[in-house]
Order: sequence, then C-alpha cells, then structure tokens
Amino acid sequence: MLTLNGNPIEEIKGYRLYVLGLMFMKYENPSLRKLDTVIISNTEYDNVLVWNERLYAGMTKKLKKLRP
Repeated sequence: MLTLNGNPIEEIKGYRLYVLGLMFMKYENPSLRKLDTVIISNTEYDNVLVWNERLYAGMTKKLKKLRP
C-alpha cells in the first residue's frame, strides 16, 4: 500500500498512472495493491503495461537516432 494523500504530486493529472508505471518498471510485478487507499484495478495495471511499452518504444527511437 502507498499513500500520497496530501503530497503535491496529487495535483498532477494522471499521477496514478505515472506512479504505478514507475513501480512496475522498478519491480516488474504488480506488488502494489492499493494507491491512496483505493484498490488498483486490473484495468489500471493494463494501462500501465501500455504506458510502459510506449515509453520504452519512445526511448529506443531516440537511441536509434543517436547512433551513426
């Protein structure tokens, strides 16, 4: 469980997806069950997987441009 209530990050639109994405990238498994006292749904985890794939794809495109 992680609670960010009262933290300024709550003011950022879509912060839940961002936080879950970072947790998933770090630990590679959905070990977090609640965020801000709200149970994380399977749909949210599916969105995290899509978010991470897009983020990773964007990173690799940038790296390819840097290569000679």
